Amino acid sequence: MHKTSKLALLFVAIVIIVTAIMFGWRHWAEAPSPPSSTTSKSQMSATITYDGDSFEPETITVSAGGTLKIINQSQENIVVIPNQTTAQAATNEIAVGNVDPGVSKTITLTTKGNWGFFNQKHPTEHAAIIVK
Repeated sequence: MHKTSKLALLFVAIVIIVTAIMFGWRHWAEAPSPPSSTTSKSQMSATITYDGDSFEPETITVSAGGTLKIINQSQENIVVIPNQTTAQAATNEIAVGNVDPGVSKTITLTTKGNWGFFNQKHPTEHAAIIVK
């Protein structure tokens, strides 16, 4: 083999090795994290928005001790009251009351359970909170 051929072969080998190393490191750095279950995971804070027709999302999960912010993005005030329930403590926690247009109210949720509330002005507009 000629000296030039040996140098060319050495150069190609170095390029292949460097490419393999770079691809391996990039692949390792971009390795996906293990999947998480967002449906069973509670949040310490959450937001529900009222747009004039409905609450979004209709159901949300919050950890006990976490907060829930209710934002009124409609053109009229809403009156957020709990559904009838025997758990008086939770009922008191989610009795948000009047929320003017463009205003938000934040409540702290400490009682575990599934709690519903609705807009007293339009009782078909409702949502649910799961406190874990």
